[in-house]
Amino acid sequence: MRVTLSNRVVRLHGVYDATGTVVGEIAYFLRRTFMNQHCSLCDITHSTFSRRSTWDSCVAELGLDFHLHHRNDAPASVTATSGYMAPCVVGEYEDGSLKLLVNANELASCENSPEQLMKIITEILSDNSESSSPL
Repeated sequence: MRVTLSNRVVRLHGVYDATGTVVGEIAYFLRRTFMNQHCSLCDITHSTFSRRSTWDSCVAELGLDFHLHHRNDAPASVTATSGYMAPCVVGEYEDGSLKLLVNANELASCENSPEQLMKIITEILSDNSESSSPL
C-alpha cells in the first residue's frame, strides 16, 4: 500500500508588523519616519504611497492565494502558528495545518524586493514537495 503525504501549500498568509487602523497607520508612519522602525513585509509589498505593481505580478506568477493581514486582523489560526512573530509569511496546507515559512529576518534579507521573497517562497515550496513524495 502506498501512502502519500498531503503536504501541499494551498494558501499563504503574510502578516505585517503594523495595525490596520487609522491610529495604527499613523503610528506606523511616525515610527518609520522618526525612529527608523519599519516592517520588512510592508517594504516588500508597498512603495511609499501604494502597493507595488511588481508585488501583484509576483503573486500572480506564484499562482497561490496570498492573503495579507495586519497584526490585528490576522486569523487566530495564523497567529497561533508555532514560531509566529510579525512580520512573517505562514503557509496553509491542504490538511488545514499551518507552518511558519518566512520569518522577519528572512523578509529583511529580501531588501524590499518582491522577486526575492518569491524566490525564497518558491525554494521552500519546492523543498516541501520533494519531501512529500510517495513512501
